[in-house]
Amino acid sequence: MRIHNSHHVLQFWEEIYGEFKPVWKPLFLHHPAMKRILEYPSDQIMVAIRRNKKLDQILMDLENQSIAKETFDRKENPFYDANQGDENSANFQRKSGTTTPAYKKGRVSKRNLRRDAKPSPQIAICASCRSPISRDNMRCKCS
Repeated sequence: MRIHNSHHVLQFWEEIYGEFKPVWKPLFLHHPAMKRILEYPSDQIMVAIRRNKKLDQILMDLENQSIAKETFDRKENPFYDANQGDENSANFQRKSGTTTPAYKKGRVSKRNLRRDAKPSPQIAICASCRSPISRDNMRCKCS
C-alpha cells in the first residue's frame, strides 16, 4: 500500500487499530500534524503508524527515524556531505535541472545533435583508387 494523502493514512490506521467513529474521522483527516506526516516516504509512515497510535507520536517517530537515518548515512558514507549545496557540482545541477547543454560547453556541435540517430554505414577506402568501399560486399570499382 502506498500512502499519498490523509485518507490513505486513515485507511492504514483503521486496518491496524480498528474503525474510527464517524465523528472522529474529519478531525483525524484535518489534524495539523497530517501535512507534515505526508512529507515522509510511505514505508516510514507505515512503520510509525504500527509503532504509535496518536498522530503527534507518529510525527515524532518519523522525525526520529529521519534523524537516525541521516546519522547512519553520515557515519557509513564518507562522501555523504560532499557537494551538498555546491551549486557548481554536477550532482546539484542534475537535481535542480540547471545543467548546461553539451553543445553550449563546446563538446558537441548543435548541428550534430539535430542529425538522426541512425548508424552510419561501415565504409572503407580502396588503397589503389581511394574510392569508398562498402564493407557489405568489400569490392571496389577499380577491381
